[in-house]
Amino acid sequence: PLYLTEADVTLLLKPRDLTDALEATFRGLARGEAVQLPRFRVRHDKQMLHTLPGLSQCDGVAGVKTYLSGPSGARFVTLLFGLESGALEAVVESDRLGQLRTGCATALSARYLAPPGPLVMGLLGAGTVAWGQLEALACEVPLAEVRVFSRSADRREDFCRRATESLGVRARPAGSAAEAVRQAGLVVTATWTRHPLLSADMLAPVCHVCPVGSNKPDRREVDEEVVRGADLVVVDDLASARTEAGDLLAVPDLDWSTVQTLADLVLAGRQDRPDRTLFKSVGVALEDLSAAALAVRRARQQGLGQSIG
Repeated sequence: PLYLTEADVTLLLKPRDLTDALEATFRGLARGEAVQLPRFRVRHDKQMLHTLPGLSQCDGVAGVKTYLSGPSGARFVTLLFGLESGALEAVVESDRLGQLRTGCATALSARYLAPPGPLVMGLLGAGTVAWGQLEALACEVPLAEVRVFSRSADRREDFCRRATESLGVRARPAGSAAEAVRQAGLVVTATWTRHPLLSADMLAPVCHVCPVGSNKPDRREVDEEVVRGADLVVVDDLASARTEAGDLLAVPDLDWSTVQTLADLVLAGRQDRPDRTLFKSVGVALEDLSAAALAVRRARQQGLGQSIG
């Protein structure tokens, strides 16, 4: 088996390549060549163990991403088993992997649903999740400008400076959520808020909205009218969304039969998009397995990682 550290993963995974890999994995899911279960959580006192299992024939692996969260933070790892051998193939540290696969899932939704560019992007949040979103989307969508809002003026200014220097995007801090998303064709929320930051009256008539910061049923980043106003709602997995997507669960009259998945989008191919679309991501097992499998393939090609066992 191969052991990949966070440093290895950072070297091996690039946003556009990972978005392509996720597209292939979700196409396999649509064809019945992959399966996954929603996140399972075990809690005792202040500690919680999270587990996301799945199997992907197109990636040739089965495995699980798991992490323990508590007062000391969270540590993430993905275990991969080869489908042919049944043996453990790799152990992949997965903090950076999770950050990037979350961004690339959003980028995959934008590949099919974002309005024609160049686009103004409104980004609510200036943490690690927000950075992964911008990294991935900057490789997928032509961005005319990125406006960033967070509650900390220093953090949003530092974030914009880093984005301009590292990613070459035109980024500027915004003084409010409404200012950040005004006339934006692409809107991403990547926060830990429990109460909505984004309301429907802030949005442009034509836009793609992506609330990605929460996978808890009691947390919301967008209000009910944002969801109701979407002509198309897409999730990364229906079963997971129906237990974790607080933004959608707060809408009692949501018709879940109309909600599509990333697998549906990929299978259908590019079609005429409606004016206002919404992608609600909670993060699912196949995204982790696809990313980890790509990292392991690249590591073996480049001679990176450490053999264990």
